Amino acid sequence: MHCSPCRADTAPPSFGFAEEEMERIERVFDTALHPLSSLDKLEIQHFFGRRYPTWLTTASVGLLLPNLRRLVLVDCRLCPWLPPLGKLPSLEFLRIRRASAVVAIGSEFLGCEAAGGKRRSSSPVLFPKLTELWFDGMMNWEEWRWGVAEDDEVAAAMPRLSHLHLVDCPRLRDLPEALSRHATALTRMQIKGVGALKSICGFSAMKRLQIHDESGLESVSDLPALEFLEVSNNKMSSLPKWLVTGLQAQFTALQRLDIEGSSQLLRSCLQNGEEWPRISHVPIVYIQDDQHKYIYYIRSSSTAYTNLKEHSDDHGKKVNEDQEQDMDDSQGDEAGEARLDSFLAPIPQDRRAVRKPPWANLCLCALNEAVANPFDCTDTPDRSNSPTK
Repeated sequence: MHCSPCRADTAPPSFGFAEEEMERIERVFDTALHPLSSLDKLEIQHFFGRRYPTWLTTASVGLLLPNLRRLVLVDCRLCPWLPPLGKLPSLEFLRIRRASAVVAIGSEFLGCEAAGGKRRSSSPVLFPKLTELWFDGMMNWEEWRWGVAEDDEVAAAMPRLSHLHLVDCPRLRDLPEALSRHATALTRMQIKGVGALKSICGFSAMKRLQIHDESGLESVSDLPALEFLEVSNNKMSSLPKWLVTGLQAQFTALQRLDIEGSSQLLRSCLQNGEEWPRISHVPIVYIQDDQHKYIYYIRSSSTAYTNLKEHSDDHGKKVNEDQEQDMDDSQGDEAGEARLDSFLAPIPQDRRAVRKPPWANLCLCALNEAVANPFDCTDTPDRSNSPTK
């Protein structure tokens, strides 16, 4: 559903919509656009009412839309509260994008009914089938409350949530503590443009964590299953304190560390560099700057590769730009290259060097020995928004 009203010369917070237009679209959605109960996918774009349709906000929304599996709400900019979407029994995918009026999210989002946010013993689990949740472009969102008391009677929710994406939510300060307690299947989290967030803690099943852009993080801890950590900020000239602390004592299961930062950070991560002792114990490290210069380190074979000009060390390979071009022109071993491509699949396209890495045709034997169990290629990030090379 896509709404395109006539515009009027009115002032914010109505975003230029006339009062009668907002009331009219609310009535249209309440009556004429009531969906069938068999609906399994719904996307609402540019809804300019001040409240969501009654069939989406009613306490019986789960009965009205029992088969809805995928819901996307885009540019519903005037609605300050989210519907009780936790009551949708079949919902698997939810994306809320650019809900500009939302400042706080609490029990109304889960659909809690009991006073104080407590649920009765007969109350169903909320968001029972949700596996992927996106909050995107929530520029005014500051607070995320579970909306429940900290005791044994709190509402259970999101038991199957495996992927959480928080993108461009610059004012969000904290994740609800109850999220880590109830979303026990959460294995992957993406944090991008969430500069006010202070901590990410207590997610026992988390295997992959991506943190992009400038961050105010102070603590990332209690992630015992974390295997793949990706940190990206082109202005980063040194490893952030939370990362140093985590590498020293917290990230005991870490298998791979990907970093994108400044050229200064890249050079400090060379062997004998200032940051080298902090990352040298990680099995696989890939570091890149905004000029597509990189360092690639494999601990098991004590091998490091780089396309930094005229750099060499005791364990790595000396590489310059002429060598890189020669390697790009060579054919290599097709079977070996297929193995290499499989291994590198988890690196997003916009984070790999523009040209094929210079070790692609030289070091296949070392890579085959080093990578007995490459990362599952099916667990790759969404590249639809990656910049074109």
